[in-house]
Amino acid sequence: MLKLTEFIQNFGFTNGVTNYLKLRYNRTRNVQVRGIKYPISLRPNKFDKYTFKEMFILRDYDIRLPASWGPPSVIIDAGANIGLSAVFFSSKYSDARIFAIEPSDDNYQCLVNNCKPYPNVVPLKSALWPVTETLHVINQGQGLRSYMVEPTQESDDQTALSAVSIRSLQNQFGFTTIDILKIDIEGSEKDLFENADHSWLANTKCLIIELHDRMKEGCSKVFFQAISQYDFSFSMKGENLIFINNNIQ
Repeated sequence: MLKLTEFIQNFGFTNGVTNYLKLRYNRTRNVQVRGIKYPISLRPNKFDKYTFKEMFILRDYDIRLPASWGPPSVIIDAGANIGLSAVFFSSKYSDARIFAIEPSDDNYQCLVNNCKPYPNVVPLKSALWPVTETLHVINQGQGLRSYMVEPTQESDDQTALSAVSIRSLQNQFGFTTIDILKIDIEGSEKDLFENADHSWLANTKCLIIELHDRMKEGCSKVFFQAISQYDFSFSMKGENLIFINNNIQ
């Protein structure tokens, strides 16, 4: 639910009222957010509006990192949706390379449009998975924020795409340490951490994850079994669990 007071508190009176009215009356193709250099575009639906609220009002990914780390240089945005999280990260960390991964065609096209002015954002039409294999997209009928993926052998599947793993991204783009890894992948976190190599967690500084047991039973159990093998401190912000690597100074 959109509240005018929240917009004014976060964006100031003029920008707050303007943005509130644009979202309220579905004039969302050109929304200028205070602190964001370029306008963003939303589709006139409740899902994109909620994503906007998460990013720029609730500021779910505005995480305070240890000062000793310095500015992030590598950010993986898994489940990037329409690109607002990548835009937020790029605006806050302009020198970081941001890999924005999104499997849905509709969402991905919006992501590309929103991230076009940001050369440090690398859009990837794919899904984060424990291995590189062919997946297809499943629409669970719960809206544009809840696409799931699963392996497929169907060569004529119109939703088929090639998955990426953490290791394949590291090899392709030449990095070892992940400064921020944001995971919001609608249940695929169970596959990512279950009976799979997750040794890359040792070189992950900050992990931000939303768990989806309601979509795939056992996500939390599998994830906590994996993360407990490493030394992370834990906090929460909104729907996200935040883990800071204590072994990286």
